Amino acid sequence: MPANRLQHTLLTFILILASGSAAVTAAEEKHIDVVEAFSALDVPFESPHTDWAQPYAGGRIRVLFITGKVPKTMLGVTRYVVETRQRYDIDADVVLMAGGAFGGSVGEERLVRLLETPYDCYVVKPRGVFEQMPEQLQRLVMQRVRDGAGMVLPTDNEDVKRIFEDAAAVESLPAALPGQSIEAYTLGKGRLARAPIDQGWKINGAPPVDQIFGVDLKRDLSYEATGRAILWAAGREPKLRVSAHVSENADNNLVGHVDPEPIARGKLSQLGIAVSWSGTSSASPLKWRARFLNQEQGPTPWQSLGTMHGAKGGKYLSLPILPSGDYWFHVEARSERGVVEGWTVKPFTVATDEKVAELKLLREWGEAGSLIEGSVQVHSPHRADRTLRVQAIDRYGRVLARRGFPAPQAQVSFAMPTASWMPGYIGVQATLLDSGGEPICSTYAPTAYSIPKKKQDQWNFVMWGRMHAHQSLDIIEEMLARCGVTARIETTSQSWWQMNRAGMSYVAYCEAGLDRQHWFPGGTPKAGWRRDSIKLDENGVFQKQGGGGGCWNDEPAVDDRIREWLKRETDYRQHGVLAYSMGDEKEFVGSCLHPSCINKYRSYLQEQYGTIDALNESWTTSFGSFDDVTLSKPDDNYEYTALAEGNLPRHYDRVAFQSWNFGKYAGRFRRTAREKDPHAFAGVEGAGWIMDDVDIIVRNTDWWILYGIPTTEIVRSIAPRGYLIGHWTGYSDQNPKYPVSDFWLSFLRGGNSIGYWHTYNFLGPALGPAPLGGGEVAETGRVVFDGLGTLLNVKSNMQHDGIVMLHSFASGKASYLEPSLEYGIYSGWSTNSEGDKWLKMGENEDDHWKTSKDPKHGGCNNFVWHRTIRATGLQFEYVTDRMLRRGEFAPENYKVMILPQCEALGPKEVAAIRQFAENGGTVIADIRPAIFDGHLKMR
Repeated sequence: MPANRLQHTLLTFILILASGSAAVTAAEEKHIDVVEAFSALDVPFESPHTDWAQPYAGGRIRVLFITGKVPKTMLGVTRYVVETRQRYDIDADVVLMAGGAFGGSVGEERLVRLLETPYDCYVVKPRGVFEQMPEQLQRLVMQRVRDGAGMVLPTDNEDVKRIFEDAAAVESLPAALPGQSIEAYTLGKGRLARAPIDQGWKINGAPPVDQIFGVDLKRDLSYEATGRAILWAAGREPKLRVSAHVSENADNNLVGHVDPEPIARGKLSQLGIAVSWSGTSSASPLKWRARFLNQEQGPTPWQSLGTMHGAKGGKYLSLPILPSGDYWFHVEARSERGVVEGWTVKPFTVATDEKVAELKLLREWGEAGSLIEGSVQVHSPHRADRTLRVQAIDRYGRVLARRGFPAPQAQVSFAMPTASWMPGYIGVQATLLDSGGEPICSTYAPTAYSIPKKKQDQWNFVMWGRMHAHQSLDIIEEMLARCGVTARIETTSQSWWQMNRAGMSYVAYCEAGLDRQHWFPGGTPKAGWRRDSIKLDENGVFQKQGGGGGCWNDEPAVDDRIREWLKRETDYRQHGVLAYSMGDEKEFVGSCLHPSCINKYRSYLQEQYGTIDALNESWTTSFGSFDDVTLSKPDDNYEYTALAEGNLPRHYDRVAFQSWNFGKYAGRFRRTAREKDPHAFAGVEGAGWIMDDVDIIVRNTDWWILYGIPTTEIVRSIAPRGYLIGHWTGYSDQNPKYPVSDFWLSFLRGGNSIGYWHTYNFLGPALGPAPLGGGEVAETGRVVFDGLGTLLNVKSNMQHDGIVMLHSFASGKASYLEPSLEYGIYSGWSTNSEGDKWLKMGENEDDHWKTSKDPKHGGCNNFVWHRTIRATGLQFEYVTDRMLRRGEFAPENYKVMILPQCEALGPKEVAAIRQFAENGGTVIADIRPAIFDGHLKMR
């Protein structure tokens, strides 16, 4: 197709797009930014790699990578482009396809704009992606190939049958593709290739040597083949052809190619590597150098082969004495200005009839100070001249502990010490040494040995969510670790070695028999409020959504259930568990009609009232004893009957019990977790509002990551030293500034265990911090990651200016049970207490937390006080109503007590507040306090 016809095709397609759309709106402009951000390749993380052809004598080439973007599983889909660019001189663009160009019309316009200038090569991955392009553009790309461009597809891409239907197979592999599993074709003037792309290693099910030393070398070799295929398809393969063979040596003269497979270790001294080259180069003379690559030992230092003239020649290099294993010989020629003129990689294997085998560990983990114990078998006819060396090594092969066994027996038992300074992820290696101390062969324990690093004494950045980029999981974890992430919440029960290897601890995401939270829908009087829904089965026993559950007070069955659930998390303990989470976004209330639960309710009421007369006075009932107390109706788990009759105390006491019951159940969960893990922290996450019984939850947990930042003000004030608290941020698809804003608000409010949702929101497809949120958190939070977080929010105490606010759980319930709402409410959800919209809730139609259009509805007074106090440059703390009742309040530490919308206070709270004032303190209330007593009985 002539050039003018190509331009005509593009112009026609642009006009078709334009005819169906108006001018680009502000929302679409934002969408363009999103498309460009997710197509970005300039990420700050380079994985270990070899510059196979960078800089390259053949110059830079333009490549368009057409790849798939699957919603929620797109993490890492463009990483293979970054990996290729790291190793080759490629100017790359990426087009993401998601049933069409990612970004809709703006994505298609971007694709058309990119195709206006021809590329040297087009890489299509995975299968089916090319067909998602508009048909006109498919034809355009294929015409470009026929005119001389290249195209590369993965070896598993079935599109080849259609795309290559008119192509002619190249019978013998071109010299530019030596020893590669590549299929070569021609199509008109162009070239096509099927090559391994992002293949050649696996993370899941990786062998022990990969789990210890990583898959960097395997990845490197895979992309050596990928790059060669791209260069060949683009017609830019090296002009200087280089080859290498294992050869015999006779007085340093080449006798002939041998290439034995494998090479017996005893014959290494008789063999060498014969390097030869022919062709042309862009410069002369050429500097030659070589090295050996091995996964366990790493690359040997570069060895200079000298500077040589001419486009044809050879060089012989003696083989060193190597232990058994797989090796690659890498030789390259560079000009004096440093560009690569040619190279080759020759694989070979060294074998021996001696071996160490079946390295078994008695235990795969232990606390610091315990012994690494195990046994290893030695197979050798020369034991008397051999030494067995057993080592504990880190991921870089550095020795942490060592034992030597001269003249080893057929089976050797060993024990090595551990210490707290050691990493949590340790490889165990057994090596047989010859009489000169040179290694003959090695083996490894099937799994790494773990020293649990809980990280409970430091600031933590917790990342939520499993990834699906199976070829890049190790890169993902390394990238997250470099961005400050210290712990991971996996949404499966399976642990992943690459997380441990990156130095992260776990938050075990546990089954706890809880139900998910349910909310009143928009348009209802309580829109945005939690239902506090409790689902019961046909027997009136608690049942979580989807089945399961059981009464929280039915002993011993309840403990047996929790033990069974926690058994699934046993594997986590050995890798270091920051906290055992009871699940995401769960209801923080619970009760049922089981006899054990009813009895627990009665004992709770007795603790609250002391005497049955006091209860009867509050409820206007006439029970003879607490054993006689019943619900208004046998099946009225919520006491809605009492609410309908205006008997607020009877309804409130049931609601308060349900919150108290949850707190006690959380404590039961923690006790059970500590049966398996004596140092276990356990807690809740993904929920928690200012109207909850925050006090009872804190008393029974060690870890709480909330949604609402204002609620953390209460938790950080009342929690004991060492309690882990933070707030969830992320959600960059909603607002690019949301993550960084909430990250810093959480940190400045004392957060020491901040959570981020989700990995997909934090990292982009190329596995760098996403520009829309994650990147700014990673950049601005560096000082926190590097130690400020631990110093300020773990090792230090947040100061206050003698101001204390009262959190009244009863007042929170009164704020929406009491008919008049003009005093405001205790808001359920809020993340940013600095925003004006939380001060006047319900006025903004876009605010999905508005309660109704009721003109009497007010804002949340707690938030107003937070802002007001800090606007004066002062700091405050909270005290809870339960703390006042229990005599835990220390009035001597404060000058001013603020009662934000404290409509309900019991006699003990009232007495404590009066005493504070009588002793010289100042009490400020924004409405008349204690309109209700502590059980919501109107005074």
